Parts: sequence; C-alpha cells; structure tokens
Amino acid sequence: MVRRTSAVRGKRPVLALVVAIRAGLLALPQGRSCGPGFWSPESWPSTEEMPSVAALTKAVQDTPETLDELEAYYAVPKLLVPAVLKPAGSGPTGPGS
Repeated sequence: MVRRTSAVRGKRPVLALVVAIRAGLLALPQGRSCGPGFWSPESWPSTEEMPSVAALTKAVQDTPETLDELEAYYAVPKLLVPAVLKPAGSGPTGPGS
C-alpha cells in the first residue's frame, strides 16, 4: 500500500520504509544555540537565491539530460510545496488570509 501511494509519475519506489516515532528530542539547549531568528521563517534567506535541484544535479553529475529537461523532471507540483517555503503573500498562508 505504501509503495502504491508513494508513486511518482506512475513509478513505484523499489523500497518503502515505514517508521513510527514515539518521541523526538531537540538537541539545542534552551532553543537559542543557533542564534536569534533561527526558528523564524521570516528571517531565512529567500529561496529564490538558491540553485534548483536540477542545477545542483547538473553541476555534480555528468547527465545526458539538458538543464531544462532536469528542471521539468524535478518540478514539484505547487500543492506539494510546504507553506513555509512559499513566498510571503502567496496562497492562503500569506498576509490577509
């Protein structure tokens, strides 16, 4: 069942691992070890400045695909992008919603 629901572009993963978490521990004493604003998405750099997965793949692997083909392959449907990664003001998580 997990392999079927995890299919991407009609291809099922070869292996699926299901993990149940009972507890999670945060290894940052008092939550301040990373500096002010670390946990606040508003203080993070813009994702527009970061290279795409396709550009990183092309930079480190000798692939026969063009950069445009890799961009299309690695494209993520807008519905799957977590709200925290969407630019401010876009979609239902933006200001005024």
